[in-house]
Amino acid sequence: MVITVMSRNEALKNLNASDVINTALISISSIDEEFPQFTNANLTTLFLRFDDVDRGTPNCINETHANKINDFIKNIPDNENQRLVVHCGAGVSRSAGVAAAIMKFLYDDDWPIFNSPKYRPNMTCYRMVLGKLMENN
Repeated sequence: MVITVMSRNEALKNLNASDVINTALISISSIDEEFPQFTNANLTTLFLRFDDVDRGTPNCINETHANKINDFIKNIPDNENQRLVVHCGAGVSRSAGVAAAIMKFLYDDDWPIFNSPKYRPNMTCYRMVLGKLMENN
């Protein structure tokens, strides 16, 4: 499975085409944002709402979110043609943290996220998601 991080605008631009297939999407919005409208019927999507803040802060990622990500990942077909896109507002912090945790769990390699100057992974997201993936699998 190929895992990609995008901003909200990139996801809306790139994933609404009807020829986008074999794609699962984790869509992360802030508490005060509406969920984006994806028109592609081929997308399997998990919509979540939490802010880009640290643990112990209201509106941050929580165990319920991490459990939903865990359940979603378990149901994605594991094949080389499958793609997982994780997006948040800017595609820099929350989505990078979630994607890095999934990469670490599935492939023991989160280096593409942590080694890129493009991302600043939210470590609360990373730790919460990786912990739930490891705990439940």
